[in-house]
Amino acid sequence: MDKFFEIGEIGLLQDIPSEMTFMTNENKLLKQGIGKLRFEKRILICSIVALVLYIIWCEFRKRDEHVDS
Repeated sequence: MDKFFEIGEIGLLQDIPSEMTFMTNENKLLKQGIGKLRFEKRILICSIVALVLYIIWCEFRKRDEHVDS
């Protein structure tokens, strides 16, 4: 329920406990989202590193085949 602070003040008094609960829930959701993004970023970095290593390995293998021939 909204109430006025005092007569003459502009602004509504909000229900602080419900606001805190809402903010706590929002904070938890944001932390979960950040954790998910960090996990996805790690997977992306590992995939890029693996792809670069594979490309380098293929290039060295091609060079070795040309040297042996």
